[in-house]
Amino acid sequence: MSLQTTRLFEFGSFRLDERERQLLCNGKPVPLTPKAFETLLLLVENSGHAVDKDSLMQRVWPDSFVEEATLAQNIRTLRKALGQSPSGSQYIETVPKYGYRFVAAVRQSLPGEPDVIIERQSQAPVTVHEGAISGDNGGEGVGTASPQPAAPRGGDSVKIDSRKRIIPLLAAVLLSGLVAGAVFRMGQPRATQQQSPWPRTLAVLPFNPISVEGHDEYLELGMADALITKLSNIRQIVVRPTSAVRAYSNSDRDAVAAGRDLKVESVLEGSVEKIGDRVRVSVRLIDVRDGKPLWGYECKDRCADVFELQDSISERIASALALTLTGDEKTLLVKRYTDNAEAYQLYLKGRYFWNKRTREGLEKGIKYFHQAIDVDAGYALAYSGLADCYNVLGSFDWIAPKEGFARVREAATKALELDDTLAEAHNSLAWVRFDQWDWPGAERAFKRALELNPNYAAGHQWYAEYLTAMGRLDEAIAEIRRAQELEPESLIINTIAAQTYYYARQYDQAIDQCHRTLELDPDFQLAYAYLGYAYTQKGMYEQAIAAFKRAKQWEGTPRMLAMAGLAYALYGDQEKTRRALHELAASSKQSYIGRYGIAEINASMGNRDEALRWLEKEYLEHANLSFLKVEPCLDNLREDPRFQDLLRRMRLL
Repeated sequence: MSLQTTRLFEFGSFRLDERERQLLCNGKPVPLTPKAFETLLLLVENSGHAVDKDSLMQRVWPDSFVEEATLAQNIRTLRKALGQSPSGSQYIETVPKYGYRFVAAVRQSLPGEPDVIIERQSQAPVTVHEGAISGDNGGEGVGTASPQPAAPRGGDSVKIDSRKRIIPLLAAVLLSGLVAGAVFRMGQPRATQQQSPWPRTLAVLPFNPISVEGHDEYLELGMADALITKLSNIRQIVVRPTSAVRAYSNSDRDAVAAGRDLKVESVLEGSVEKIGDRVRVSVRLIDVRDGKPLWGYECKDRCADVFELQDSISERIASALALTLTGDEKTLLVKRYTDNAEAYQLYLKGRYFWNKRTREGLEKGIKYFHQAIDVDAGYALAYSGLADCYNVLGSFDWIAPKEGFARVREAATKALELDDTLAEAHNSLAWVRFDQWDWPGAERAFKRALELNPNYAAGHQWYAEYLTAMGRLDEAIAEIRRAQELEPESLIINTIAAQTYYYARQYDQAIDQCHRTLELDPDFQLAYAYLGYAYTQKGMYEQAIAAFKRAKQWEGTPRMLAMAGLAYALYGDQEKTRRALHELAASSKQSYIGRYGIAEINASMGNRDEALRWLEKEYLEHANLSFLKVEPCLDNLREDPRFQDLLRRMRLL
């Protein structure tokens, strides 16, 4: 672009310089990735007008296929850079089910000030080449290392089907180098290194393609997923789960910034290319505190039998870590869940869509998990993935509870028949028992899952929900805080933390937690639900109604539909309350709808008989009553003998 057409945009204390590709705040540079800058530029160019998501993605990623989650991550990055609060819309406003709008007043001008020059410093990574690793006493150490430039982004195109058998191999190769380098570093800390503010934690970011033509999100995210799965078996290291790093797919992210967002002390980033039977991989382990590379690894290997080679490399890793690994950890580190590369690829796709937590995503996930099982009927992880999908579908009334329970139980039981060491499957089966009011069986299964994997964030989250339902609220708060430590950026875990405070009657803490969750993602509707619930108990009914209306947009679930009715009932607006009840009743004629929300509304209106009638219907359906013992909205029923009898029949008294 010529200087004559270069534009400057000013809004608030910010200046956006199109030619310099720079955002300034009061004259000081605000760090932005190239993709985040491009997103902001398009929004500012269309200030005051909504820009649809497709237009944004086509402009920012013209030659790549990206998911909406990547765009959402860019928007979150921009809001944080602009200092936008979760409830505010002074800069970027979400247009539900459409896109985004830049709402601040913008002044456009031509450049008339001297250019701002920013000095950037860089340091070449330390690269350990294949064949440079050697060691004594049967182990492996780091040999001679020499500085090398980062792998160039470019090269020959990659055919997608040629990668099918390569993810497990690459994961094993990378893990071999990563663990050897990490062990070396852990054994020899720098004298000047300060104590980390977090536990020893690591994030493995989705890999980048070395060439643009070779972009394949399943491969790149699959590389991270494979490393995360293996490294998570080492209890001395806390590894962020795939769900936490998934948002960094397809992004021109800064690894150090990503590490700070994820609250880890080190980040592994890498790139990958497969041409014929040759593999090229380049990775760097980066210290988040000072941005310096700790270790690098570049691998060029000729593939033979992928799984035999994976076993060989895994055994060498176990040998290198013999002084720190338990027997169980050694077994899990080299364990194969399938010998079929096609089944593994299908499983990765299933997990990819499961992580979306939408109805459409879950249904796609089920399809891919079934396909993986069709290819390999003994693939325990695929059955565990099925159980997870049906758990979420049932939790949000997207399928009837009885159907959900049956499918989860079937899939989780099959997974454990194939492999009793799967923490995820024990967790899924625990949730079935929880929803079926088998309280002792649920607790045993939750504890078994955490015994197998103490760093399993979802396990701590679900166990916290169980403890909440039992009225063991101090224990529940401790468990959900542990889940937050393990996965601090998880929207669902942070929202369940708010739910826990709500049931503990700590409403101010619940409201504060909801706001902190919405700082991570102002569009996360479930956080608005618990924000609304907490506001109702504080008597802040107008705020509750506003929050519930935001939550109601989230997939149109029956629970969300009942929320506004609850707030209107507490507020005393009988007309709107009756309208909400009528809408719920009409919906129940078309598909399954939980009756719990209807009971809450009637209880809040003082209609005890009607509320208890609807609760009895839920009891007969065996659905949605697990939190009956602690639900604040039902407090005015607690002294009624019929309510006490219901609690006894559920074995909650």
